[in-house]
Amino acid sequence: MTTKEYNKNIEFLLPMKLNYAEPSDNCLLVEKVIDSMKGTKRYKKELKKYKKAHKFKPGPSAYSMEMMLTIIMVGVVDGIFSS
Repeated sequence: MTTKEYNKNIEFLLPMKLNYAEPSDNCLLVEKVIDSMKGTKRYKKELKKYKKAHKFKPGPSAYSMEMMLTIIMVGVVDGIFSS
């Protein structure tokens, strides 16, 4: 199974741009932290493991590790818990 492409600058739906976050919003801080992690050996190793684990599974493609990590970290920073 392949992973879905994650493009945070994609324009779709209405309105065309979904950039409603204030410059001081926590989600932008989390995004910067994850972007800074991309070059590290640990991140590349985990990404390789994630892609290998989801490569040949049947069904729809998996979401990108970057997107899932961003969603989880924003939830933790904002104190939002899922059940």
